[in-house]
Amino acid sequence: MTVHAPWKTAPDELERLWRVWAAADLMLCAEDWLRLFSFDAVWAPGQRLGKLDTGSGDRVYAIFTPAGTVLKGFAHESEVSPAARDDGMVWPGMYAGLPEPLREALDDPALEPDDVTFCLWREPEDPRWSQGFRLPPDIDDGSEDLLGFLFETPEGFADWAEDYYERPVDTEAVALLASGAAITPELVGRLNPERNAEEVLGELLGLGLIDPETLGLALS
Repeated sequence: MTVHAPWKTAPDELERLWRVWAAADLMLCAEDWLRLFSFDAVWAPGQRLGKLDTGSGDRVYAIFTPAGTVLKGFAHESEVSPAARDDGMVWPGMYAGLPEPLREALDDPALEPDDVTFCLWREPEDPRWSQGFRLPPDIDDGSEDLLGFLFETPEGFADWAEDYYERPVDTEAVALLASGAAITPELVGRLNPERNAEEVLGELLGLGLIDPETLGLALS
């Protein structure tokens, strides 16, 4: 079934944005458990993993693979949650039609496949996202709110970050990062003067997020 939600970001652009916001969040916050965004470009052979964690029990995982992209989200207060069901099971049809390679990628226990209120996927040749079933309009699976965190502009990310971290965020610095500019000590300092640029670069390198030759984000 094709998803009819207003969210239509293509997988390549989704991955690019996730990398940018994860790198920006890393620079803004030294404590990884406080960050909203993370990205691991060396998650598994041929796979990259994006994670969005609100810190309040709601999460989104995005797995990018040669076989396509799968998004699995969990809004803990949704009535679609297994915890809200009498049988404690995943909502019927949640993974119906999910291509086997993507299902296998999602089966890792670290990705909590049983904690799910929505799942979308898109194979390389697909023109749009798909999902296994359609909910009645009066049931909220949390996808609109959670996918709304995947900001499409530096301004959107900066506005969120200013509110979340309760301090000014240099929107122009975020825009430079999004444009692929080299991550210099000056750029790190503009986003967070308290962060050590060497530590930032080391963490980004370990996650496969930057090109060691240019020290710009590895966006391809």
